[in-house]
Amino acid sequence: FFVLLLKVLGVVSFCQGPGQSSQALSWRAMIPPPTGVTPPDAAYAPEKVQHNLTALYRIRNFVAILTGCLAGLLGLTGLSGFALYLVLSYLCAGMLAYSVRLSEHFRTVSEVFDFGCVTQGFMSFLLFWTLVYDSIYIF
Repeated sequence: FFVLLLKVLGVVSFCQGPGQSSQALSWRAMIPPPTGVTPPDAAYAPEKVQHNLTALYRIRNFVAILTGCLAGLLGLTGLSGFALYLVLSYLCAGMLAYSVRLSEHFRTVSEVFDFGCVTQGFMSFLLFWTLVYDSIYIF
């Protein structure tokens, strides 16, 4: 299911610049940088990084909408709805990390597991949670 979701919402592209092979980028990503030194961003093409972050944003919003609909259908109220959103948001990030090699698609792993995992789709979640809940249980 998750691979299909990646294909529908925009397949993440490799973050390599022109003339770089994915083998060279994978090999470079496997070697940890020396202590206190960050790897250069020159290995990543900015347009590919932007594309991957946009795809990640779309995936997070889509999962937030589905989670809001699920919370509304289940009739969850209060903190139980928010807990469902937190669990499914980080579960989605974990499934993304499991299905693709993050070192090839993102500069750091924290771009996937940051606080944006919760905040980017929160308003969509809230909108669909109240919309579905109200249409089923109130009207």
